[in-house]
Amino acid sequence: MADAPVTKLTTADVCAHVTDRMIELIEKGAAPWMRPWREDEAPSAPYNVITDRPYRGCNVITLAAQSEDSRWCTQKQAEKQGWHVRDGAVPELVIAYVPRRSADSDGRRGAFIMGYKVFNAADVDGVPAETQKNRLKPAWTTSERAERLMQHHGPQIRRGGGKAYYRWDEDRIQLPPKRSFDSRAGYYGTLLHEMGHWTGHDSRLHRKFGRWGDPLYAREELRAELASMILSIQLGVAHDPKNHAAYVASWLQALRDDPREILAAGSDAQKIADFLIPEEWRTEALASRTAPRRKNAATFTIGDLPQCDRFAIVRGGLAAFAAGRSSAGSGLPPRQLAYALHAAQILGFSNGAGADRRVEPAGQAFLRSREGSRRERELLAAAIRGSAFARSAIAADLLDAPGPSVAELVRRIEGVTGDRATSTVRRRAQCLIAWRRQLVASSGAGGVER
Repeated sequence: MADAPVTKLTTADVCAHVTDRMIELIEKGAAPWMRPWREDEAPSAPYNVITDRPYRGCNVITLAAQSEDSRWCTQKQAEKQGWHVRDGAVPELVIAYVPRRSADSDGRRGAFIMGYKVFNAADVDGVPAETQKNRLKPAWTTSERAERLMQHHGPQIRRGGGKAYYRWDEDRIQLPPKRSFDSRAGYYGTLLHEMGHWTGHDSRLHRKFGRWGDPLYAREELRAELASMILSIQLGVAHDPKNHAAYVASWLQALRDDPREILAAGSDAQKIADFLIPEEWRTEALASRTAPRRKNAATFTIGDLPQCDRFAIVRGGLAAFAAGRSSAGSGLPPRQLAYALHAAQILGFSNGAGADRRVEPAGQAFLRSREGSRRERELLAAAIRGSAFARSAIAADLLDAPGPSVAELVRRIEGVTGDRATSTVRRRAQCLIAWRRQLVASSGAGGVER
C-alpha cells in the first residue's frame, strides 16, 4: 500500500479494533455473512482501486459490511490520482501481515500485523464509475457455478432427511433434498457451508473439529459461515445464511475470550475459499479484470498498458491458454499468467475474457514462430506498432532510433491518461522500454525495421 501504516497501533490494538467491530455487527445482525442476498444483488469482493488487488481474509469481512461499492484506497493513493476524499468521510482499518526482517532462534521469520486506513470509493470524488465486478465470471449460470465447484472436487454427498451436516469420520456431506429448501439461495448457501467443513478433513486443510456446544465447534462454524460468504461473493451466487441464531452467543463468547479469533477465522476462511476455487478460475478472473478495454485514445487509461515485461513469458502464458492449461501446468504463478494474457491482448494476440477469450490469428502465428527468430521479431514489432498505446501517441516511436526514455514515456502517459507520476505509471513505462530493448537487441540495430 502507498500510505504509511497507522501509527501507534500494536498487534493487540489491531485485533481489538477488528474484534470490537465484528461484535458490534453480530449483535446488530449486520455482519456480512449474516445478510442474505439475491443473485442479482451479490456484492463484489472488496479490492484496492489503484492496485486492483483484492483484499483477503478478515479484510473481506470488515470491508464487505461497509458499502455497496467494492473499491477502496488510502488517502495518499487518492491524492496521487488527483482525487479528493470528502470531508467527514470515515475510513476503515485494514490489516496486512508484514514479514519480519530477522529470524528467531529457530530460523523462522514470521510476520507482524500492521493496520492501514482506507476510504471507500463512494467517499472519494474523482474516482471513475465502477464498470467491472471483482468476482469470478465463468461462462455458466449462477446455479451452475456451485454445481461445477462440486463436480471439480467430487465430495461424497448423500441426500435425504431433514438435516445438513458434514461427517468428519466418514468424510461425507449430508444434505436434505433440493425440494426441501425454500430457495435456491438457501440450498447453495448450505452446500457451500458444508463444503467449508469438508475442507477441514485431515487429508485437506487439517482443522480440528469439536462437538456440539463446545468452543471448538463454534469456531469451526464461524469459519464455515465466513467461507460460505466469501465463496458466494467470488462466485457471484445468491447467499442465504444457514440458521446462525444458535451460534451467535458462542461466536460472541469466542471473540470476547480471544481478540485474535476473528483474524484467525478470517484467515482460515480465506484458505478454505482458496482451496475450493480452482486456480484457473482465479487466474481468469484476474485476467478479465486487468484486460484492456477497447476504446479510443481520448479514453485510454493506465490499464491499457502492459505489466508483463518479457516476451518469453507472454509466449508461455498464451501457449498455456491455447493448450487449456492452468497456472500450475504453465509453470507461471497465477498473477504472472494473468499479466501475460493481459499483454497478449494488448498486442492483439488474443481477445475477449474468461470463457470468451480466444487466440487471434496473429497470436497463433506468434506461437508457431520460433522463439528469438526473425519471424517472431516481425510479428511483435507489427503488434506493437498497431497497438492502442502506439495509436494514442504514447509510444508511436518506441521501436525507432533513438527511442523515448522512461522519463519521456512517463510524461506522455500522464498527458494521455491524466494519471500523475506514480510508481504504477513508471512501471508501465519501464515495461515498454523492456519490450523495446528485447526487440532492438535481437535485431542488432538502433531501432527495429519496419
